[in-house]
Amino acid sequence: MQKAKGPGDIPEWKDHIESLTPFQRALFAQKLGITDRTVFNWANGVTSPTEAMVERITALIKRGKK
Repeated sequence: MQKAKGPGDIPEWKDHIESLTPFQRALFAQKLGITDRTVFNWANGVTSPTEAMVERITALIKRGKK
């Protein structure tokens, strides 16, 4: 069973993005086919990715952990 997330919980994808260096962020964006600025905006809460993009981000993070 999954725990319900509270209003203060940071999603795993956002925590990962916030921990990236600018160079890593650029590579991450390139792998997703988006701009570095888009990832920067997500990390800083300016915008949020769509649910479909969150799935792609999560899959990419999981692939990197193997």
